Amino acid sequence: MSFGTVADRIATDVDPIELAERLHRERQERDQASIEKWRTWMAANLDRVLALGDEQVSDPRIVPWLFPTGARSRTNPEAPAISRGALRQLVQADLALKQGMRQAFDRMMVALGLEDRAGALAWRAAPLRWALGCKHDRRVYRLLRSVHSAGLHAEAHKLMSFLERELGGDVARGDALRWYRHQVAS
Repeated sequence: MSFGTVADRIATDVDPIELAERLHRERQERDQASIEKWRTWMAANLDRVLALGDEQVSDPRIVPWLFPTGARSRTNPEAPAISRGALRQLVQADLALKQGMRQAFDRMMVALGLEDRAGALAWRAAPLRWALGCKHDRRVYRLLRSVHSAGLHAEAHKLMSFLERELGGDVARGDALRWYRHQVAS
């Protein structure tokens, strides 16, 4: 079979509009299932999770439940995966989820060793291990990506400003900072 014949067959076997519509419907169905899963989990577990110790609340298996993104979590594949547009629309329309995400954000800042001082994040004491490495911390990445996607721009800006201030002058941590910047820009 020649290349032209295969290309012709591919072109006639797939209708790009039908394919795009089917993929869009499938994404909406996955989003809806994840939204219901997340809404149920947050209502049942948020207060209990927020009361956990710092190590437990920042566990990579719990963070994806508090801060969903459009990607499946490697550490907890059962956690919801909600596309950016659906997450923003949901959180902006549901006051309980918006408040829950804000509470989870504030709790995670404490778990990450940070505190709010006059509207800016700062270390409670010395920098913790997560910020001293050259690579990004997946929990911080997910947190930043999720609150930004959900339309919680004040929280995303506060965290990004802290990361710029803390990592900006350190060449060794430049890759981590570029990764965090990418999460806000994309």
